[in-house]
Amino acid sequence: MASTKAYRQLWRSRCARVAIMGNGPRKANPDAACQGKWIKLSAQTDGTFSVINGRNGFTKTYAHGVDLPSGRPERPPQRTALPHACRSMLVSMIPATPFAAAGLCVAGNLNRDLRIAPIAPGRYLFQDGETSVPFIRETTGGGGANTACAAAALGAKVAFLGKVGADSLGLRLEEALRQQGVEMHLQHDSATTTGTSINLVYDSGQRHFVSCLANNESLMFEDLDLSVLPRYEHLARTDVWFSGAMLYGGNQRLLRAAREAGMSTSVDLNWDPQWGVASQAEVDRRKQAMRDVLPWADLVHGNIRELSEFAGTGELEIAMRRIVDWGAGAVVVHMGAAGAGYFDGRALVVEPACPPARQANATGTGDVLSVCMMLQHRLPVAVREKLRLANAIVAEYIEGARAFVPAL
Repeated sequence: MASTKAYRQLWRSRCARVAIMGNGPRKANPDAACQGKWIKLSAQTDGTFSVINGRNGFTKTYAHGVDLPSGRPERPPQRTALPHACRSMLVSMIPATPFAAAGLCVAGNLNRDLRIAPIAPGRYLFQDGETSVPFIRETTGGGGANTACAAAALGAKVAFLGKVGADSLGLRLEEALRQQGVEMHLQHDSATTTGTSINLVYDSGQRHFVSCLANNESLMFEDLDLSVLPRYEHLARTDVWFSGAMLYGGNQRLLRAAREAGMSTSVDLNWDPQWGVASQAEVDRRKQAMRDVLPWADLVHGNIRELSEFAGTGELEIAMRRIVDWGAGAVVVHMGAAGAGYFDGRALVVEPACPPARQANATGTGDVLSVCMMLQHRLPVAVREKLRLANAIVAEYIEGARAFVPAL
């Protein structure tokens, strides 16, 4: 690997945000456990930086604006200054394109989303009347679809397994994901219809979905093309609560098949629509069905509210401990403005959020964070560095610098 070429790719990549934390140098991923070919950078507060080639030990220091080894003068592109809390070295012993070598297979929901511009919550929404908004957007939707599109946009090889109706909406959704570079394996079922979800977004940061998702609710294990699995490294099972057939047996069969194919696995514990609605006995039965799946999950993803509700406690640390004790390999925690966390049964590693300069996207940040952690799961990189890179990409998504959800 040519050091000059690799460095240029790292510098130009939005994933490789090079800035300074505090005073003095900060090395990228000081853990030198990686035995492959790598580039390590050390940046100084005066703008100089050093490059170390892990293949041959070559080291050289550059000043801002000085010619690179190729002999052609090249200046780093000008970038908007990052908030101090996000100043970090995000280049580590990850390939120049961090996610290009990853392969992700997603099994989950695919439907249409109608997303409104954020509005103020209030009692007026329950009264006769009309509320005008700056926009209503028609996009692809479903946790599975969002996960697949984000992974493909980051450069990974991606496949999607799911179900739609034998209708025009299903074909539109399939083509939209295919245009994003996702390999589609869908069951087109004439006995069902492709669903739609209305996403009510509030300026408080909360949201509410009004959904009719017949295709996702009827998904069965037999609808999934398992021949795809051996060609990918990681399986993401999203939207685990929607289909009764998958909840009671199908999820476990799918994750077991993935493990047998040599894949690592993720489960996204999103909010169960039956929590707070169904009887306590039914809620407990549904939770137990998912607990039975956890021994087959390398990573469990969720926000603090979801993880705590699933584990039956108001304490995050207790919730994470219970999830790991039930068999999960580790827990990835979406912590909102506080950042992101990772718990493997020993200690919770928390990396502060990278505050966005503006807010263009209010929803889908959890999906983006989870995707980044899935794609990095097998990389020989410290957990904190993985979280840091994921937080930077989430911030870019919030700012609108990255587009992950395609319009219809």
